[in-house]
Amino acid sequence: MKRTILISITAAFAIALFFRAAPPPPPSTPIAAFEQQPPIVKHVWVQQLPAPLEDGRNMIMKIEYENEEGLTLPPTLDIYYGGTPSDYVTFRDDAGMPDVNAADMIYSAYIQEDISSFVNRMQTMHNNLVAQGGFVHFTGHGGQLMTTIPDFNTTAFLEGGEVEIFETLLNGMGCGSALKKENSLFITALSVVEDETRTFNVLAKPGAPNGTGNPYGVWTFGQLIKNMANEAVTGVSAKAFLKQWLMRWTDGCSINGQTVGARRGALTLMIGPWLQRAHQDTAAAVHYSSSYYSTIEAKGDQWKTDWDNTPDSLILKYAPFKLMAIVNRMDIKGNSGYNNNPNNKGETRFVYTLIAPFELFDEVTTPAGTPPRIADGMEGDGCTQPIDWKGMNVILEYGNPQADLCELQNFAQQWLDLSNYSLDSPAYNLALENITNVVTGANAAFGRANRSALNQIRTNERIFLPTICNGVRSSASFQAWFSSDWQLSQFELNGITHYLMPVPVSLTPMNESNTPWNYKMNFGLGSSSTPTYITSAGTTAYDGLYYGGIVPAGSTALIEWAHLNGLRLRFGNHNVPLSYSYGADEFKLAATATMDMDQLHYWDLNWDAASTTHYTHISKTDPNAYPIEKQMRRQLSLNTCQGCHGAETKTVFTQVRPVGYGETIDYWKNTPQDDWEPLDTRTMGHLFSESRGKSFAINGTLADIYKNDYNGTPRLTQYLPRVSGFLTGRAYSGPYLNGTWQDDLIDPGVEDNRDAVFDDPLSLYYVYDPTDDHDGTTDNTYPKADGVFGYNDLEMRKKRLCHLLNTPCGGSPGPGPVIGILINTFIQPLPAYGH
Repeated sequence: MKRTILISITAAFAIALFFRAAPPPPPSTPIAAFEQQPPIVKHVWVQQLPAPLEDGRNMIMKIEYENEEGLTLPPTLDIYYGGTPSDYVTFRDDAGMPDVNAADMIYSAYIQEDISSFVNRMQTMHNNLVAQGGFVHFTGHGGQLMTTIPDFNTTAFLEGGEVEIFETLLNGMGCGSALKKENSLFITALSVVEDETRTFNVLAKPGAPNGTGNPYGVWTFGQLIKNMANEAVTGVSAKAFLKQWLMRWTDGCSINGQTVGARRGALTLMIGPWLQRAHQDTAAAVHYSSSYYSTIEAKGDQWKTDWDNTPDSLILKYAPFKLMAIVNRMDIKGNSGYNNNPNNKGETRFVYTLIAPFELFDEVTTPAGTPPRIADGMEGDGCTQPIDWKGMNVILEYGNPQADLCELQNFAQQWLDLSNYSLDSPAYNLALENITNVVTGANAAFGRANRSALNQIRTNERIFLPTICNGVRSSASFQAWFSSDWQLSQFELNGITHYLMPVPVSLTPMNESNTPWNYKMNFGLGSSSTPTYITSAGTTAYDGLYYGGIVPAGSTALIEWAHLNGLRLRFGNHNVPLSYSYGADEFKLAATATMDMDQLHYWDLNWDAASTTHYTHISKTDPNAYPIEKQMRRQLSLNTCQGCHGAETKTVFTQVRPVGYGETIDYWKNTPQDDWEPLDTRTMGHLFSESRGKSFAINGTLADIYKNDYNGTPRLTQYLPRVSGFLTGRAYSGPYLNGTWQDDLIDPGVEDNRDAVFDDPLSLYYVYDPTDDHDGTTDNTYPKADGVFGYNDLEMRKKRLCHLLNTPCGGSPGPGPVIGILINTFIQPLPAYGH
């Protein structure tokens, strides 16, 4: 041991003498592509020099990158560790000192570091993990509980040895002060979302026929839309801006070469009530009857004329959207290691839900101030039992517009400082308003469309396409009912028209290229021995993967693309292109994300496909030989809309369930709220499956959504948490104050007890891989997984916020360059503008 260290010291000393007076080279041009997809680090080592160089540099740092196919790195890389242009270090892979071998993917550099401070930080991170008794390490959104604590060999380092720094050690990095997730990351407190100074309640009440609160409040849907339209700059009124947006549902459209049909239920559940409520205002020139909303669909395009004739102020004032959450998504910012000022600085989001501005009488009576509902029939008894669908969520997703990384770090500190306030205090709301005003202002982002900082708006709903089933399996109404789907849409500002325009949803290929067993194997129209797949467009196609017939279009191209980008997929750092072709096969990003049968949807790859350029056919005789493919499939699915909102996370429809006025979403309490909700039961009796997590349908019966309940009896309803376990790391199910902590690991021991503690950094919500083959008797999916994944997205977001706060900025006291380089190279960005 001592001999090895002596040799290392001698070599380092020789290097130091050779480069004692070497000046740092000027920075090179940043590599733009590395902001979202930087090279993936394999190993990092550091070594103290026996004597500093003349310019004060006293360490060697080495970074080895994965040899990723298609990646060509330059001989030198400038890696930034802070927020100013001078905060960079040039790493070499050209055999120039201190690099040893050229072009071996190992880059080396001299660094000036405060040795004592650096060693103390390494030890502090180690001690923090020891004190926790373990840690959760995240790859993308997925977490893994680890109990082996990574160490930094301080003794060897101080003796001049080359010592490896493990990425997992960064999990011991703190924020500098305590962070409360309900204050600083995901804010749902009723005192905020129904703050009468900043929000508006559209309901008519005794003594307040025109609503209560501030119709021009900074967090009202109408005010944010007005800022977004920015009429003074664009010439487009907020009313015209909204009308164009609403026409997406009333008129249909074409997106990325795909036709998206109208969903005319938007007239009776959103547009009609909106107009009627606006015209109940005493200031309105025209008063509609109370039946206007229920007859608007028969009026056809008359709504457009009515909309044009309604004053702008009333349209904005009575927008029927209630604020449910304000969300800090700084975790999705781009990498600043190869460009100290990345364009993607994370997001600030507002989650709204559609509410009924007065009592609605449709298929299901909806009380005023609650999310609209519809009921579809349940096949099996003449369609008399309803599938009850509720609500529509609208998420406004703003890109943080700070000028540079140091400004962004200051912004992150403001989010963290919110944890120092009482959540129900006026001072808290004022501090939060000061933060949100930065991103929501009418001119928050000069140089962008409408000068708005908006990145995109996403909507998800199931209520705008109601169906009526007559119970006859061969009928068109049965087919429409069976294929009736949930839909997520995405909109972006157009810099030419200045309107919100529908665009493909991020990271989500068209359903037609999807090949999961449970999603395809249902009995729609055929006989009980002829499995068919009913598409969301209402057409029937035989499942060619297992029964001979037509292989879904795009599935071969998808499996080739996945393997070409396999390393990126494994790290949850991929970017699905608008389209991708392989031979005659092509997949496209989806115009909308649709989910046929809520609980069932996840994404899989066509493992039965013949070998392609980058995919070697997986043999049925050796289904467990491909662990990398399992990771790829999981990350692909998890980052699609359907996977994130469905079987991959066992989230039913929405991550935040729609609630009405006065309903709390106190997810951080000892006992968070949940609701007794009807489930989509169309899968009962229509599914081949033996898997536990795969489908929730076990031998033809619907099992408990949150348990590995192999003998579960059919359930028509289930307690569903108002905020999903995917976000919180815990899933509570049962009557309020009298339920149980549940996930797919239904042991009564440590895990369930840990789940009851919201801020436990080791808490994970465990979900079985939906491709798991439970009993092993049916070789219906490969690669076989038999895996379980852990989720606690708010904990992941907390860690990433802490990493940003630990990045050096402008020479201020704090971490040295090595810490900044570790953060900026080890941490892979989440997919841009992901979910």
